Amino acid sequence: GIGENLSNFSKSTVSARFDAKDDDETFIPPLAVPKPFPARHYFLFGRSFDTTLLDPNNKDECERIYRGVKNEVEEGIDALLSARKDDPYALDGVKRSSYQRLFGKDPPTFPLSSLPKSRS
Repeated sequence: GIGENLSNFSKSTVSARFDAKDDDETFIPPLAVPKPFPARHYFLFGRSFDTTLLDPNNKDECERIYRGVKNEVEEGIDALLSARKDDPYALDGVKRSSYQRLFGKDPPTFPLSSLPKSRS
């Protein structure tokens, strides 16, 4: 079975440490199994930040820009997590795939009006 195959693989692996014998090191690679129907992914592009005049040696100005970018990203993530609650197909891949096959188009998502307006 799988356990026996992993054990045999581990026994045939060369030690990564120069001062250890091959038998002293057990390596079992991670087992990754893809989901058959992944969750829906959302992307939101926030406002841009002009850094053309930013002096990288000015720590206060860099900190101000950093805090602004960080805040913008956090607000975007919060807005998407909140809006996802109104998406009936967000986490149900079978339901979403069935809709696509039945109607020949992507299922609707949350209303875009629920997202904050861009502050360019």
